Amino acid sequence: MKTQEIYDTVAKHLLAQGKRATTGQTSSYGGDSCAYRGEGDTKCAAGCLIPDDLYKPDMEGDSVFHEDILTVMPTWFKENVNLIGALQNVHDNREPWEWRKALAYLARRYDLKAEALNG
Repeated sequence: MKTQEIYDTVAKHLLAQGKRATTGQTSSYGGDSCAYRGEGDTKCAAGCLIPDDLYKPDMEGDSVFHEDILTVMPTWFKENVNLIGALQNVHDNREPWEWRKALAYLARRYDLKAEALNG
């Protein structure tokens, strides 16, 4: 995948899903724990990029920057891990109603087109 394709895939996915992918369990900070694969077949920003054949439940709780994840992911994932981490941050730390604005900011920051936000 190319950088623009990663952004478009994640932006479309998050906006269509409209809610966080969570485990349904309370995290140490009091909210639901975010997950690569969550309840109700939801996926987070990075989770929607992880091919099903590479996903392992023990990835849960690890950052996209964690060696255990990076060693199994394709080259395009590793080369774009900073963008993927930023997209993950939008999913994990912004409310779904804030996602469009945060994604638009990332498009500007990474010099990408934000057309995926238009529906």
